[in-house]
Amino acid sequence: MVDCGGVIVKDLKVAGSGVYTNSGVGIDFYTDLPGDVKLLGVTIKNNEVYGFKRGGISVGGLRGKTGYKNLNIRYN
Repeated sequence: MVDCGGVIVKDLKVAGSGVYTNSGVGIDFYTDLPGDVKLLGVTIKNNEVYGFKRGGISVGGLRGKTGYKNLNIRYN
């Protein structure tokens, strides 16, 4: 998800086609908003994520100090 906060992702099974054929990320949150914005928290819990070359879960900011506050990733 892009430029999105205040989200809960839970109890999902996210399966990629395999690390040799799927070059993506299973659950991916990032923001590139200008102005050093801190988006509301994201909670990612109780998920099963596999079969992705770049990673199962990724969260990040791509511009300055922009990012997320109250990030909670557990039991995945």
